[in-house]
Amino acid sequence: MESDVESETDTSLNGSDSDTETESDTEYSSIIRIYFNNSKDWKKVMIYAWNSDPFDELQIWPGAEMKLVEDSESDDSLYYFDLDLDKYDMIIFTNGSEQTVDIDVSSVQDSAEFRLIEHDGFGHYNVEIIP
Repeated sequence: MESDVESETDTSLNGSDSDTETESDTEYSSIIRIYFNNSKDWKKVMIYAWNSDPFDELQIWPGAEMKLVEDSESDDSLYYFDLDLDKYDMIIFTNGSEQTVDIDVSSVQDSAEFRLIEHDGFGHYNVEIIP
């Protein structure tokens, strides 16, 4: 007989009530790759991530430094960060002085690339998702 702890672990991995581990159970990951297209040539690119309910933050403001994609085909510098959607559902990109609006990433699948567009009425950049 399997323990309740093992069953709870299976449920948290894939959302099913199955007590048997399948290949899909072991492939489940809530980690997604977030890309930032540095179209404004920020000297430093940071990502601030938090969970809206209950509140929890990845790192205190201004967040974690993103990593440069070395072999990017983009005309602009491309940065990335691997984010755990089980822990965080909101992000902001910042260079320490300028920042984006709050971005809800809870519905992102696999990965997403964001690019800065115009400022909103409060001096924050809006973003668009690049397909």
